[in-house]
Amino acid sequence: TFIENRRKRKVESATQKMGSKNTTQDSRQGAIEYLAGQKGYAAIWGLLQRFNYIIDKSIVDTDEKERVVEYVLAFGNEAIKPIEDYIKKNSTIAWPLKILRKLSSEGEYIQFLVGNLSVEETLFDQQAEEKKIDILHYLEEFKNDVVFEKARKLLYDYDERIRLAALSVLEKQASE
Repeated sequence: TFIENRRKRKVESATQKMGSKNTTQDSRQGAIEYLAGQKGYAAIWGLLQRFNYIIDKSIVDTDEKERVVEYVLAFGNEAIKPIEDYIKKNSTIAWPLKILRKLSSEGEYIQFLVGNLSVEETLFDQQAEEKKIDILHYLEEFKNDVVFEKARKLLYDYDERIRLAALSVLEKQASE
């Protein structure tokens, strides 16, 4: 219908504003508020685009991201699928992982992280390497055989930073 198409276009427009570092602060604020008031996958996906970049004014950047976190959390379990899809497709995953941790059970969270931790070499792919390191960092808090096995396999990664992150996970597994 006309109303649904209009809403869809507005959500797409707000999503574009959220995904652009060059959007003015006022436009981003308007887009955040608009998307937070909508329903469904597309609105949540649009909000998540705010995590793709850092703006120079770090206080504004942090404040905006914290507001987006609150709004995404308000969607409850409906937000889990878009968050998981976002994490799979993007390299800036710290904020979305924090949201996912609050919305998922521990077992679901661990399963998702381990499932998205590639043991294949990511040589010369800086974003994929950073993503591995981030996921390993988030896995440090869990003592789990699956986590142990995945981290063990990464001890032989080409990238020294990944090997060190994997070693840190294994050390936490052995402690306490």
